Amino acid sequence: MIEKLSNILTFLLVAYLGFGLLLYLMQRHFLYFPTQAIQHHYRQLSFNTDGESIKVTVLNTGKERAIIYFGGNGETVDNNAAIFSATFTDHTVYLVNYRGYGGSTGQPGEQGFYSDAQFIFDEIKPEY
Repeated sequence: MIEKLSNILTFLLVAYLGFGLLLYLMQRHFLYFPTQAIQHHYRQLSFNTDGESIKVTVLNTGKERAIIYFGGNGETVDNNAAIFSATFTDHTVYLVNYRGYGGSTGQPGEQGFYSDAQFIFDEIKPEY
C-alpha cells in the first residue's frame, strides 16, 4: 500500500515539475502573440532602429503637445485609433506597434521595447 502511494506521489510530482518546465520553456509564446497590420486611413510613420522597422500611427498632427502610446499585451493599437483621435483632440498621438505587431518587423521582447521607446521618443521630442 505504501509503495503504491509512493508511486502515485512520485508520478504527481514528476507531472507537476514537467508542467512547470513546459510553462517556463513556452512562456515567450504566452507573453507575446504578435498581430498583423490592419488597414486604416491614418498617417503611418516607420522608424528604423536596430535593423528593425517600427510602425507608428500618427493622429491629430500639428498639435503643440504629444502623447506616445504603446499598447497593452497583444493589443493592436491601430484598432483604437478613432478613440484616441477623438479623446485627445489637443494632442498629436503616436500609436506605436511593438516589434512583431501591427506591421513592425522583428521579434517582441523587453530589450527591444526599451530600445524602440527611447529611439522613438528621441526622434519625436524635437518637434515639441
